[in-house]
Parts: sequence; structure tokens; C-alpha cells
Amino acid sequence: MRRLLYRQQGSVSVFLIMMVAIIFMFVAVFIDYARITAFQLQTEQLAKSGIRSVMSSYEPALQEKYGLFALGGSDSNELLASSVAESTGIRSRKGEAFRLLDTTLDSQSVNGSSELGRYPVFERQILEEMKYKAPIDFTLEIVNRFKPLSLVMKEASKTTDLLVKLQKLYEKREKLVDRIMEAQKKASQLVERTHFDTNYVFSNGQTSLTDSSLGSIHSAADIAAQYADYVRKNYADSNRDPDEDAQYAEETSDYEREAGWFSSSFAREATQIQQKHRKHLEEVKPLFGEVREINDQMKGIIAEAEQQNNADYDQVGQGRTPASGVPNLKGDSNHAIQDIRNTVQQLVMPDDFVNSFEAEVQGQLDSFQRFEGEVGSFRSVVSSSIPSTSGSSGPLKQSVTQMKRKIDDYLQAYVWSDAANIILARQQAIATNRSSDKERKRTEAKSKAKLSEVLGLLDKLKQTAKESQQEFDQLEGFFDDSITFNAQKDREADTVSIEGQPEDAGKQSMSMMDGLYGGMAGMLEGVRDEFYRNEYAVNHFTRFEPAMLKSLFTSHDVDKQLSNALHVKNQELEYILYGFHLPGGNVSAAYGEIFSTRLAIRTMEGFVECSRMGHPLLILASAILYGIEHALQDMLELVNKGDLELSKYVPLRLTYKDHLRMFLMLHSRNEKMMSRMLALIQFNTGINPNEKLTYMEGDVRASIHVWFLPGVMRSLRDVQMISQGEFEGNRYYVTKKAAFSY
Repeated sequence: MRRLLYRQQGSVSVFLIMMVAIIFMFVAVFIDYARITAFQLQTEQLAKSGIRSVMSSYEPALQEKYGLFALGGSDSNELLASSVAESTGIRSRKGEAFRLLDTTLDSQSVNGSSELGRYPVFERQILEEMKYKAPIDFTLEIVNRFKPLSLVMKEASKTTDLLVKLQKLYEKREKLVDRIMEAQKKASQLVERTHFDTNYVFSNGQTSLTDSSLGSIHSAADIAAQYADYVRKNYADSNRDPDEDAQYAEETSDYEREAGWFSSSFAREATQIQQKHRKHLEEVKPLFGEVREINDQMKGIIAEAEQQNNADYDQVGQGRTPASGVPNLKGDSNHAIQDIRNTVQQLVMPDDFVNSFEAEVQGQLDSFQRFEGEVGSFRSVVSSSIPSTSGSSGPLKQSVTQMKRKIDDYLQAYVWSDAANIILARQQAIATNRSSDKERKRTEAKSKAKLSEVLGLLDKLKQTAKESQQEFDQLEGFFDDSITFNAQKDREADTVSIEGQPEDAGKQSMSMMDGLYGGMAGMLEGVRDEFYRNEYAVNHFTRFEPAMLKSLFTSHDVDKQLSNALHVKNQELEYILYGFHLPGGNVSAAYGEIFSTRLAIRTMEGFVECSRMGHPLLILASAILYGIEHALQDMLELVNKGDLELSKYVPLRLTYKDHLRMFLMLHSRNEKMMSRMLALIQFNTGINPNEKLTYMEGDVRASIHVWFLPGVMRSLRDVQMISQGEFEGNRYYVTKKAAFSY
């Protein structure tokens, strides 16, 4: 018994039991920890695969036609729930094999944002669509075609801008000169019509102041010539016997009365004419200051033009592009246009010319004023000499002689048509300076007639096809919604018009060419996002067929076929460019810009062709006429053949599509273009991009059963992996988020 009590075989050590328990608990904790870790990873994968399943339900119409992705019409929550349920095996049969992770789906939710109709979202998808299609090669090809023209177009633009500015100042200055000349003529005509020399100083063909007997008085010369007889007879009557009647009283009295009346009338008439004469000339004297100011402006513009350097043309000309096979133009063309600018100094009126002209106006004013002063002096002599019984006719004759000399000086200088006429000499000098103006005006009239023809055709096209207006009204509604959705304020269509005056249209076309080369230079600096956006528009939207315009350019009328062709579906790219909600508005705008482009290129050619005409403004007018006529022919060629030659100096062909690519470069920095694209997408598919989501975020909440020690696991909640979830009883719950964007 005792031996049995102290035996150790088969006994269980308490220490061993404790160790086993500790090891078991340790292993159990690690098993559940591993299960929780795997469960979290699984739930995260469930969320990701679920959200991918949701996003796989995209709109096929948007993807197939426009390469865009947006969530379709299926219920996103249902799609997510179905995908997660399939992945967790909830729908599998009972009695399946043992699963280490008995994941149970608790709940799921999905939220979306980033509507396709928002500019940043839309543009990002465009970039993703186009970056894989190397669209810039097409645009580089356009740039490459314009490269040989870069330097000569730079000179043409610079010269056109300079000459148009100078022409406007020249015309303004010459109008001032004409006003001055007109005032001088009016003043001289005023004196001429009054006939002071024959009606007041002398009369009846008098040429001398020979003494004569008292009689009727018709001139100042009559007063002086009869004065000696008057004194003699007045003296005789004054020395008669007291009882003797005055023998000459009636004659001397008539002389005194007529002489007084005539001298007063003469002085009054001279004063009145002097006031009108002065008014005419004083009013125009300030114009000389304006003439000098205009001359200073012209000098400043010329100096500024010499400093002007449009680097965009140089950048395109020197930029690296694929070889076109056409070398840059020879320097002869550049030099020919540069030489035109060297002649513009002749448009500035010399200071000596202005100064002497002003002195002549003042001289005319002073000349008549001197005559009027002599008339006043004559009246004073008459007043002091009559009545009188003694005295000499010498002062009166001398006064008349002075008046005659002064009025003859005025008439010779400003009225009579002889070599001494200052006004005629100045008029001749001005005419010499304007020697080419008549020819220039005729040329400008031809240009204006041709330009009016072009404007009439484009306006007729713009106003036609009202039967398609309902489509454009619907499109306008979609466009307005997009603008409002993106919080934009500017809803107006882009302004595209051609100036009515030929020189303004020429300058406008060169400014357009400046912008075009600026866009090309920007592209060569780096591939900007708008160029991808432009090429997207070219590749995914329709454009108008030039052949449809044959009737307009041949018969100058809009036939039924053209009218029926002006639907939205046939001119989407034109609408994106300009945004007119009129059936013919966008095509008209496109051809207006084609005309402006052609006008710029052809005007450049015109400068070279007309560079030897001498007067710079005549060269400008002739170059613009050349440009308008050839630009109109180019448009007809484009309509008939579908393409045209870039320039007589660069025999490369440009299609209508090429022109639209150019204009997209010109207008690309315009967010309204994206709203127009979105409006067209909605119009063509019936899908509103403002309601279609491109970003989804989903939540999946799931749980697993904790096998061993839930209490111990809860005590480890501070461990990073476990802390991502929560315990409820013997189950562990976790929520995982996943997001996906097209």
C-alpha cells in the first residue's frame, strides 16, 4: 500500500497541464489571428472585385461611338451584392466541404461621383482615348506644311499691320488738310464774290485817279477823283456875296452825302466780310496741331514696327518637324516685302510742308485784314476831309491807291488763277503727294465689290435652312445645361465675322494668321492637352462636305439639296468650333475663316507681285485686291476639288479637314467647346453626360465566427490588423472600401 502511494508512473503533472494549456491558447490565438488576417484580405478583394463588377456595366453607346466610359443603367447596389454573394459562396449548395473562412456577408453599399459631363472628367477620358492613337502626327503635318511660309508670312503680317494703321492715319490727316483747303477756298470765294476791287475801290473800268467833276459816286476812286472839284465848288459857295445864292450847294451836298454813305457802307461791308473771312480761317488753324499730332503718331508706329518681332513665326520656321520636301522660300520674297516698309516714310508729311502751309493760312488772314484796315483808314480820311473848303485830294488818292494795292495783293495770292496763287500752288503740291490716290481708290472700290460678294454668299448661307432649326434648338438646350452644370457664365457663340472694308479685312486675316502660327508654336513647345482634345473632335464627329456648296458658289443661290444637308448630323465639327445654333451659321463661319486664311496667304503673294508700284498705300490696296480675288477662287476650288494649293510658292495641298484642324488650333483654348461636344453626345445618344457617373466607391461589411477564444481576441483589439474590425459576440466584423474610376 505504501509502495503504491509513492509510485510516479502514470501521474499527470500539473505543470505539464499548464504548459499544454498555454501552448493550446497560443496556437488558438494564432489560428484565429491568421483567419482574421485572411478574412480581411478576402473582404478587401471582395470589395474590389465587386466594384469592378459594378463598373463593368458601362454605357455601350458611349464607348463604341465616342470611346468614353460611364456607368450604365443597372442597379449598382444589386450588382455589388450579387458579385459579393457569388464570391463568398453564399449561393453554393449545403453540405459543402469544410471551409477555413466561413465568411458571411453582412451588408454592402455603393456611392458614385465624377459625372462625365464635368470638364475635368470629360477631358481626362479624352486624353486616355487619344494618347494611344498618336493624333499629334496629323497636326504636326499641318504645321509642317506652313513651315516654309513662316518667314514671308511674318513679313506680310508685319507690313499689313503697319500699312493699315498708317492708312487710317493718312486718311484722317488728309481729311484735315482738305478741311483747311476748303476753308481757304471759302474765304477767298467770299472776297471774290464781293468784288471789292471793281465794286468798291474802282468802278466802271477805272484804272486811274484822274480828277473829275462832281457826279454820282460808285467807288472810293470816285470820291478821290471828285474831291478837288468838290473843294473848289464848296470854296466858291463859301466865298459868295451875302445876297448871292449858292451856286453849287446841291452838287456839294450830294457829294458829301454820297461820300459819307459810301465810305460807311464800304467800311461796314469790309468789316462783315473780314469777320466771316476770319471765322473760316480761325476755325481751321487748330487743325494744324492735329496734323502734327497725326504725323507724330505715324512716326511712332513706324518706329514701333521696326522693333516688332513675332517670335511665333520664327519658332515654327525653325522648329523640328518631319521633312515636307518643300524648302523655305528664298529671301527675295522676304526682301520684297521688307522694301515696301522702307517706303512708308513718304506717308509722313514733312514738317516744312506743315509749317509753310500754316504760314499761308495765317498770311491769307493777315492779307485781307490789311485790306480791311486800309478801308477803315479810307473812311477816316473821308470823315476828316469832308466837309471842307480847302485841302488836297492827295490823302484820299493815296488811301485809294493803298486799298487797291492791298486788295490786288490778296486777289493775286488767293483768288486769281495765275502762277502767284498760293492756294493753287498748295493744292498742286497736295495733289502731287496724292498722285496715286485716285488709282488706289479705284482699286479699293474693286476690292470692296469683291469682298461684298463674298460676304453676301456667307450671309446667305448663314440665313438658310430654317427647317433644321428645331434640331439646333434642342441642341442649344443640351448646351445650356452643360454650361450651367459646369458653372460657366459665357454662353455666347464665338464671334466670327469678316470686316466690310478691304484693308480691315486684310489686317483681320493677318491677325488670324498670327494666332494660327501662335497655336503651331505652342504645339511645338510641348504637346498640350487641347491638341488631343482637338484631334478627338476631328476623329469622333462629322464635318460638312465641301461639295455640297457648289450651288452657292456657282449660282450664288442655295438649292434644296444644300438646304437639306444642313442638319446637325452633317456639321458636328463646325458646331464644336463656333457654337452657332443656326443651321447655316457654323458652316458659314467655317468658310469665313477659310476665306480669311486664304486672304492672308494671297495678300502675302500680292505684296510680292505688287511691290514695285511705288506708293505704299497703292501697294497695300493692290495686294489686298489680289488677295480677295484669289481667295474667292480658292474657295471655289476647295468646293469643286475638295482641296487646294497652300500657296503659289508652296505647292502642297490642303483639304477642308486640314483647315478645320487649323481652326481648332486657333480656338482650342475654349471650354465652351467641351460643352458643345457633350451636347452633341447627348443629342446623338440620348444619354445625358451630366447624369452619368465615372467614379464609384463601395463598402462591403462581412463577418466570420471566431473559433476559439473570442474574449482573448477582443483583448487584442489594439493590434493593428484586429483593430480594423469589431467583435459582436463570437463573430468578428470588418468593413472594407474599394473605388474604381474609368
